[in-house]
Amino acid sequence: MTHDPAPGAALRRALAGVCAGLRHDMAAARTTVRLDAPGLGLDVDHAAAEAVAPGMAAIAPDGSIDQRSLATVRWLAARRRTLVQPRFGPPPRPPAALVDLYGVRAQILAPVWLDGTLAGWVSVHSATVRPWRPDEQARAERAAHEVLTLLQRALAELGALDSPGAPSAGPG
Repeated sequence: MTHDPAPGAALRRALAGVCAGLRHDMAAARTTVRLDAPGLGLDVDHAAAEAVAPGMAAIAPDGSIDQRSLATVRWLAARRRTLVQPRFGPPPRPPAALVDLYGVRAQILAPVWLDGTLAGWVSVHSATVRPWRPDEQARAERAAHEVLTLLQRALAELGALDSPGAPSAGPG
């Protein structure tokens, strides 16, 4: 049995697949997954995975924004449901950088809940104002559920590797 030495590396690869499939299915400009899972080397200020359409800038390398302080993320935490924004007019407002630097004009944020806590979210970005359809919202929510399943599996595996008598990555 092989063990991936980098915590969260296998999870990141699986999440990249979720992002790619979601971006394709929704013809989106960009999809991202953000997660807080310190044991796996993940924090919401850095995208855990991303899929970007040709010509769109990648967001993943930018960790300069305190994501949990954003009005959109506070909205997710308070309302405990998916945020659907066909345009950016009424609150909650996205960060200026999302609009000005990354060209986003509409978005869906689907929360990932772990044990009652907002562990992260799936973002679907559009470069144009876009009236999101109910099936698109449902697709983003399915992706969030997929992310939760992958996160739970990775955390369980991490726990198994950290427990006494578990297989190790090398001599101890």
